[in-house]
Amino acid sequence: MRVGIVAANNIRYSPYIFFYTDILNKNGIEYELIYPDRNGLKENFDGVSHILPWNSKLPTLLNYALYSNSVIKVIKQHKYDALIVLTGVNATYLGLWLKRNYAKRYIVDIRDYSHENIPPYFSLESVAVRNSLMNVISSAKFTEFLPKADYSVCHNVNQTEAEYADYSFSKANGIIRIGYVGALSYIDQCNRLMKLVAADERFSLDYYGSSVSEPVLKAYAQELDCDRIRFHGAYSGSEKAAIIQNVDILFNAYGNGVPLLDYALSNKLYDSLIHKKPILTSPNTYMTEMGGPLAFPIDLSTARALDELYDWYMRIDGHAVKTFAEEALDAVLQENNATKERIVVQLMTLTQTNG
Repeated sequence: MRVGIVAANNIRYSPYIFFYTDILNKNGIEYELIYPDRNGLKENFDGVSHILPWNSKLPTLLNYALYSNSVIKVIKQHKYDALIVLTGVNATYLGLWLKRNYAKRYIVDIRDYSHENIPPYFSLESVAVRNSLMNVISSAKFTEFLPKADYSVCHNVNQTEAEYADYSFSKANGIIRIGYVGALSYIDQCNRLMKLVAADERFSLDYYGSSVSEPVLKAYAQELDCDRIRFHGAYSGSEKAAIIQNVDILFNAYGNGVPLLDYALSNKLYDSLIHKKPILTSPNTYMTEMGGPLAFPIDLSTARALDELYDWYMRIDGHAVKTFAEEALDAVLQENNATKERIVVQLMTLTQTNG
């Protein structure tokens, strides 16, 4: 059996390629990777890969259409027994062709809200997810905006790190360090928090990571002229655990009111559970629900936000949050393992059918 994995971006920006290659490797299933070179990168892949062109000067919608046509040509040429289609956008563009040529022989993996509010897009995505072998999503709440279909959940958690996590909750002694760890974004939310921190000596704010938004955030920080707001720049994956251990509260209050923010589960949820770190979330989000006693839903538009955060933080019961984090993480890993087992069973069913 040979599987074609269809990604929507360079390998560097498509980490869930390896979620599937790990499963396929462990079960002796051959595979090939198809992906677009959207960023002009030289990348290595331990296996057969088909790198397709992407013209950044063209509109994204047209690029996806051209890419889909190229993907179909590769699939026809190599005659894969099954497909794994990463992202809802890829599945949508390929949906009609998949229904005609690969019905019940492909897996769809959706990790984000995209354009489900556009009726034609929603209709084509419906075709894709209703004719698939299986659909995988990263948040159970995605069913709120996705077409009605059968979905299995696979959390964006580092399995190895989660399985060997051995951290305890430790309350700050002195200034409470809030840490933004990851690619810098959400400028409005960050600016609001910086303004609050600059006026409250009980807190500091550390940014670990970089992005095109970094200069904008730094400029506002300079206006505030607060030495408790610090930027540390990009970091390597090997440094991440130590960075998280060095902060007291993780920042994930990105806002709410849109599906992208209301229903997604950020990687920082799992950082919080693994490291037993409290996390700032936005009210009325699934992140707040899943964070349980570790999550503080902060309203950054109110002047008393940090007073309320301070009072909440000082009342945290270390034993209770540690117990919650361990049980929640165990449930996440069990759900992931169940999804992995189902993927294998479904693919093996195709092997038996083809045999």
